[in-house]
Amino acid sequence: MNQLSMTGRLVADAKSLRKPTADKSGTFAITIACQTGKDDKGNPLSYFFDVYGSYRSNEWLDHLKKGLSVAISGYIFYSDKTDKEGKKHRNFAIRAMSLEFVLPPKEKAEENKPAEEDSPF
Repeated sequence: MNQLSMTGRLVADAKSLRKPTADKSGTFAITIACQTGKDDKGNPLSYFFDVYGSYRSNEWLDHLKKGLSVAISGYIFYSDKTDKEGKKHRNFAIRAMSLEFVLPPKEKAEENKPAEEDSPF
């Protein structure tokens, strides 16, 4: 069984690889960074994953901006490639079957933070 679920933060705006048409979904690509702990010096460790998925409207794609936290469910796949020097490489990526917004980017969270006088407590 090949299933995964993970959360991470987009490191760049989403790219449209194929625009949607009346009969087909479009394809998008994002890269997410997942923090996994700290190194010996206390610096955060992050791993970067390329993620591909489908979308039906450009309005939805416009929300996938750098800094956004997302939760992804999907599966891992790979492709074998040969570089210009003839060396073979296996590239792993994630195919997103579902994507949910977890938190807004840090600057948006600060903008949407209620003022103390707005607090009901």
